[in-house]
Amino acid sequence: MKLRTRLSLSIIIIVFVTMTVIAYGMQRAYSDSFFNYLEKEEETRLKRIINDIGTIARTEALDLTKEGINDQLQLYARDANINITIMDRESTILANYHGLVQNEDADIQVDQYQLVDSRGEKRGSMLVTYDRSNPALTHALHDFQRRSLGSTMLGITAFGLIAIAFSYFFSKQITEPIESLQIAAERIRQNQFDITLDDSKFDELQSLNANMQYLASSLRQQENARRSYAQDISHELRTPLTNMQLHVEAMKDGIIPSD
Repeated sequence: MKLRTRLSLSIIIIVFVTMTVIAYGMQRAYSDSFFNYLEKEEETRLKRIINDIGTIARTEALDLTKEGINDQLQLYARDANINITIMDRESTILANYHGLVQNEDADIQVDQYQLVDSRGEKRGSMLVTYDRSNPALTHALHDFQRRSLGSTMLGITAFGLIAIAFSYFFSKQITEPIESLQIAAERIRQNQFDITLDDSKFDELQSLNANMQYLASSLRQQENARRSYAQDISHELRTPLTNMQLHVEAMKDGIIPSD
């Protein structure tokens, strides 16, 4: 596998793993925060319901069975998905209003609240029965998770494309000088010492380029010196050998006596 491909894959894998971990953590954090928000909203809604019923109780002086009030509270209980039980000071049940829808995963909880009149005197109490695992909250949470997951995946995809482009250009900046060094080393191996290396943005590669060019220059000088030395030796050997050859030929021809 080429260095450029390996670098690109490494950067992409690191970026995707990091983004996945971050996205998972953010998804959990956002989901928990949103669920806590929904729970607080549910608590606020229950407090508002209790205040409304308390206001009705004070207004009607706990005579909640009179015509019109019974229907009003029954509709209130149904719309709020709760059960309401009104009791006097002796805990005698005055009225029941059923509006809670039962489900298999229900987490039923009953809270008791005091009812006071306009002068602040205790007139009775109220039991509110509600489902802590409100299906509306669960549906809202799931819808939020689905939407946020889609946005997160879109963000990861966009960031992944940016990471791919970044890894390509980053690896290219690193591998192109190395490829140039590889070509230069191959030329030196073939005794071709005229090499030119472009400047690199990385100090280490720039130093390596300078060393490679110095090596090529040194080898070129040594090769020139070797050739010059070989020529000098050849010339120095050729002159006495030529003289000896002429003497031998002259002796063979009888021009000069043999010695």
